[in-house]
Amino acid sequence: MSVYEISSEAEEDLWDIWKRIASDNVDLANRIEREFYELFESLASTPGQGHSRRDLTSRPVLFFPLYSFLVVPTQDKTNSDHGCASRQAKCTSDLEGRV
Repeated sequence: MSVYEISSEAEEDLWDIWKRIASDNVDLANRIEREFYELFESLASTPGQGHSRRDLTSRPVLFFPLYSFLVVPTQDKTNSDHGCASRQAKCTSDLEGRV
């Protein structure tokens, strides 16, 4: 198991995503939540996955899609992986400040 940390902003995003999906289908919300955590594990164990998005940020980060969401793994000074899970439209408006 790889070590990673989820930022408080990403945790809020995941909660918002889960609530939105669960309002229609709790089983689906749970499945997608599991898929996010499986993706986080994969990104932490194999860094460098994803693609850049110069249209969203000039920062040297990679994006990895999961359905209509973009996961943005980043690293802090201690090399712990952090991530953001947001819909592209949400990330576009405030990405420079969060990534």
